[in-house]
Amino acid sequence: MKKPKILLACLYADFGQNGQMKPDFSNASWEYENIYKPWKQLADEGVVELETHWVDTQSDAPGLERLMSLAKDVDLIFQVPVTHALGIHLPQAKKIIEGGTPIVSFHPDLHLRYDHPAGDRFVMSRVVEGYDTHTITPAEHMMPRLTLEKVRAYCMPFGIPSMCDRMDVEKIYDVSFVGQKHGIRERVVSQLRGSGIKIDTWGHFWPDHASHHGRPSYSEMSRIFNQSKVNLNLRWCSRSEQHGQIKGRDFELMGCGAFMMATKHFETQDFNELYVPGEEFAEADMIDLADTIRHYVNDDKARQDMADRAYLKREEHLWTTRLKKFLEDWGTW
Repeated sequence: MKKPKILLACLYADFGQNGQMKPDFSNASWEYENIYKPWKQLADEGVVELETHWVDTQSDAPGLERLMSLAKDVDLIFQVPVTHALGIHLPQAKKIIEGGTPIVSFHPDLHLRYDHPAGDRFVMSRVVEGYDTHTITPAEHMMPRLTLEKVRAYCMPFGIPSMCDRMDVEKIYDVSFVGQKHGIRERVVSQLRGSGIKIDTWGHFWPDHASHHGRPSYSEMSRIFNQSKVNLNLRWCSRSEQHGQIKGRDFELMGCGAFMMATKHFETQDFNELYVPGEEFAEADMIDLADTIRHYVNDDKARQDMADRAYLKREEHLWTTRLKKFLEDWGTW
């Protein structure tokens, strides 16, 4: 069987450090850790041939010339567009597709961007104007709508990065939260702290808060998950307090064999088809969140049993497993 040639286009560096939209080259991007590394692993295993285009460092004239040249000699381009400037630009995308090379776009938050009236519409124009031949969403509940609108779509949930795994370390944090301070998160954390729950935070925009430790690297993040009795997963969307969102964090926690305490939302029911609430992780509405956290902080056995059951599914939810399934299904959608 012919080995497929893949060109990956995504961010190399982390964006958003200290509220500034410029790259922080001391930290690799989410795309680098979650998308590039598993594709690289498949290339090392001989499953695919892999080329890369880093949209934040190679989109000058020479970089775009290289992109257009590589695009002629690959079977597909797999991209993770963040903004119009941080994806394959539409003029190049159109030429690439007209030249016969399909572009597959993985949209981590497609269900948020699709209806946004202003800032993200240029990103979604790849879908609505037909420049993309294929669109991937991690949100199963988006599939009927995409099908109705005749978008050639595929559902691929987030996966577990290979560096997220169990560690034999002591539990030194009662409750931890790793993620940006945005939307309703600050209010929720403040309310929980006000009820006597000690929460340590990591991530952008929290520096003025007590028990804040800065932004962790991926290896540091895995250690934090393993060192925490309760890993709080606040799933509210950054743009709406009324909606939730499945995030990569759900799978990173599961891959570490860590105990996850997640907020409950209609939009996160897709996750419950992969992991069972009450058996492999805990889930609660805001009204019950503080009491539920207290219960699990004090019940070591219940936490460990749930985390153990979730960890048994690690292999089936690795990013490499997701991408192998994508390659098997390619050409059928």
